[in-house]
Amino acid sequence: MIPDKALDHRPKILFISPIMPSDSGNGPAMRAALFVRALAKNYQVYLHVIPVLGTVPDALNTLNLDDFCRQVTVQKLQQDPVYEFINNISLDRHRLAALAEYHQVALSRFATPEARSQIQSLYASVEFAAIHVFRLYMVAFIQAYFDGNKIPIILDMDDYESVTHHRFAELYRRRQMPAHAFLEHAEAVKYTHMEQHWIPCFKHVYLSNEQDYSGLVKRFPKTKFRTLANAVSIPKTMPKPEPGKPFTLLYIGTMNYFPNQDAVMYFCTDILPALRQALACEVNLVIAGANPSQNVLALSKQPGVQVTGRVSDLAPLYHQADIVVAPIRAGGGTRIKILEAFAYQRPVIATTLALEGIAAIHETHVLIAENSEAFIKACISLIGQADQAKKLSDNAYKLVCLNYSQEIIMKQIQLSMARVLLDDKPN
Repeated sequence: MIPDKALDHRPKILFISPIMPSDSGNGPAMRAALFVRALAKNYQVYLHVIPVLGTVPDALNTLNLDDFCRQVTVQKLQQDPVYEFINNISLDRHRLAALAEYHQVALSRFATPEARSQIQSLYASVEFAAIHVFRLYMVAFIQAYFDGNKIPIILDMDDYESVTHHRFAELYRRRQMPAHAFLEHAEAVKYTHMEQHWIPCFKHVYLSNEQDYSGLVKRFPKTKFRTLANAVSIPKTMPKPEPGKPFTLLYIGTMNYFPNQDAVMYFCTDILPALRQALACEVNLVIAGANPSQNVLALSKQPGVQVTGRVSDLAPLYHQADIVVAPIRAGGGTRIKILEAFAYQRPVIATTLALEGIAAIHETHVLIAENSEAFIKACISLIGQADQAKKLSDNAYKLVCLNYSQEIIMKQIQLSMARVLLDDKPN
């Protein structure tokens, strides 16, 4: 519990987030929760949520923010009327062209003058030691703080947005969805310009993986970048899968995120049927994650495929799984669900992209498969060789405990913030 306000003399930090921090939400919600927990040890955290990424149902959020935050504010979304007008244009080609020409990235469309003014007014009398902005598109809400402001403003990009949206565009092209590909390409270009304009304004920028770090350091050599990985809680108990049940594969991910939709549709179309044909045993697939689309729900019509939707407790699914699969073909950041699978000591088969930002080695911690044939071969290998599956899961468990536990990453966050404030102290 945080100290009484009158007795609390710790420095104050304004934390701007696009989603409510949650231990059981999607990747951004979990990363926000990690940072809030870490910062709350040494600072009074004023959490300001502008839910452009949606909300986490209260019943599923096990994080009691009152234990970590001095103040929690959720700002009502106010969409730019111009964007709303464009989105209502009836003729598809005109609407697409106008959306592509819209002056800012789509997730910044809620940063109206009124929304920006509301933030300034709310905290006009609060003296902050620092402002922490989670995700690049949230910068649009706090532009005024850069005008003559001496407070250090830290950006946690988490994701290299322009690269991620270029990948989205390529994935949509592969899926023969030209309109979506066109818009994602336009978003990628806007993010490139946004990065070019805003990143030099920050003295300190956090990223979640080394690949993004390498690319951005080359573009912005004067900016101080730091990699702070995503992290997971290490389970206290590790029940083994029940003997005698069908061999079970597991995929976990938020299902209104298109790369997750693509991954499970690709797996069910190009991998699972051929895998079943090659094996003499029954193989089931469990697809878990909130907001499944109609295309994902339709996969449950296939024999042995279960689509659960949102699950409040993922532990039973991990316990029942023999292999966790991650045939991701687009996206960015670091896949927290891969780290979770490692923490639950489940062998993982994944693409290189799914493992981005995780120091996992092929055939030591994980099996890497870049196409359907490689996925089938890897699944057959682990189904037939229990010793290999155990070796991978044991090594991956050690990796996550040593490098990606919440305790380790929270200490890194705390140390990094202390250095930021020390660097910005006047001589």
